[in-house]
Amino acid sequence: MNFLTRLTMRALRKRLLNKAFLPAKRKSAEEMLFRRSILWSIWMAFGSVLSWVGLYASFMDEAALESAEDIVFLRYAFAGLALIFTAIMFESLCYKAVAGPSSITVRYGVKTKTIRYSEIERVEHSTVYGGYMVLRSGSSVVRIPDGARGIAEFIQRLSQEIGEERCSKAFRVLNNKKIEIMQLS
Repeated sequence: MNFLTRLTMRALRKRLLNKAFLPAKRKSAEEMLFRRSILWSIWMAFGSVLSWVGLYASFMDEAALESAEDIVFLRYAFAGLALIFTAIMFESLCYKAVAGPSSITVRYGVKTKTIRYSEIERVEHSTVYGGYMVLRSGSSVVRIPDGARGIAEFIQRLSQEIGEERCSKAFRVLNNKKIEIMQLS
């Protein structure tokens, strides 16, 4: 990798990692607004388009493949990738979380979930779909992207509400992000 590519990748990673420590976007004075990164949605849209084009091309150029089994496998692979990328893209475009003074409401497309801070038993981290903070109560689970702008501010507020011991995994993830930013500087 040449110097300019490394420098660009480094700046991009630093910018993406740093978003978590910026002040949260506000819906009102007491409500924080969290969304998926637009860059994530663009990558998913790009993957979706490439997968659908690949699927279309597999129907157009059957003579290039050697056997019928190759054609079937290739079509299933492209169809699976296209569906996965498209589903993730729509989920990330429709996702919206609003953290109010006493609860958090998350909209996943047409489905909405609300958890009161007092009901949260623990905060975990998941690496699925690029990384999420997972808030678990006895009856419900909500996810917030770990790279969302203002997530550090939200975790700090949440730890004041429910205690630092329940948010220890979230603090560990945020500390790892800080270390990565320091290494990139």
